[in-house]
Amino acid sequence: MKKSHKAVPENHLQQGLRSEVPQDHFHILSHAVDQSPSIVVITDTDGNIQYVNGSFSRVTGYSIDEVLGKNPRLLKSGRTSEEEYRNLWETITDGGDWRGQLVNKKKDGGFYWCSSVISGLRNSEGQVTHFISLSEDITKRKELEQTMVSLAEQERQSIGRELHDALGQQLTGISLLAKALQMKVAKCCGEEAEADAIEILSLVNEALSQTRQLSHGLFPVALERLGLSAALAELVETHRRRFKVECHFNEERLTRNLDHQTNLHLYRIAQEALTNAFKHGNPSEVVVSLAQHDGFLELAVSDNGIGLPDRADRLNGLGLVIMRYRAAMIGCDLTKEQRVGGGTTVHCKLLTDAV
Repeated sequence: MKKSHKAVPENHLQQGLRSEVPQDHFHILSHAVDQSPSIVVITDTDGNIQYVNGSFSRVTGYSIDEVLGKNPRLLKSGRTSEEEYRNLWETITDGGDWRGQLVNKKKDGGFYWCSSVISGLRNSEGQVTHFISLSEDITKRKELEQTMVSLAEQERQSIGRELHDALGQQLTGISLLAKALQMKVAKCCGEEAEADAIEILSLVNEALSQTRQLSHGLFPVALERLGLSAALAELVETHRRRFKVECHFNEERLTRNLDHQTNLHLYRIAQEALTNAFKHGNPSEVVVSLAQHDGFLELAVSDNGIGLPDRADRLNGLGLVIMRYRAAMIGCDLTKEQRVGGGTTVHCKLLTDAV
């Protein structure tokens, strides 16, 4: 038995298109857009929804009747910053095309990722009469990427534990034996033999120190035991000792605890930013700060070095792409800016109300 479909009244946009497009072309265009796998949303210049297609309803759970005349802000999840929305609106009202990724909320409260292109629709006189959003639901891809990052992180931590518990302990034992050997050689052999023993002991201790630093970088024990602030303080102190450079950690008391995954991504972002600063910036001072205010948590890594090039994210080893990816996974805005007088600051801003 053939199913019957309830007729949906035409909105102003459809009526306008019908008057400008030949009848047969209009029906083809209408069916193509409605049956498109892309999520299509068309609004007027005030942002009020005039049209959504079937994919929109399938992904979000909202019927066309529930959203007509309403603003797309009903999809806001709290995981995309107001700054990003301002940038979006300014771009399209200035006549440009906005491209980016958003985390939106479904009718049932669930979240979905979409990769979107939003631009203006112009009439025959060149005036923008509507805005159109074409989006792809990339939730499954994001979930797969997150799984891959989690597996890589687990492997990274596993290697760190092995370095600490296995190789680190063996080197500690070798160091003790080398110390005992050096004392015996000092009693029975000449100064040259004692100097050789001392050199062996020094090399073993240096290898042990490097192993500990590497294991702590791969497996931040303080993060699990004491939390983000303590882990960042330890990270800063490690870099201060290693590079012999002024390195400080400033923290304002946090009023909200974050989940482990969020803490881990923020820690890795700070770790990568510090690595970049010392590897490429040649600074004499680095400051890491963590503060919470106005519903946001902000992590910043600032140095007074020579700065990173504007196209740094295209250079191998800088890790800006990785930092931006980690930031996107937890809904952060990550920006890099050149400091007045030299140096670079990496900002990572997280809406804590959404965590």
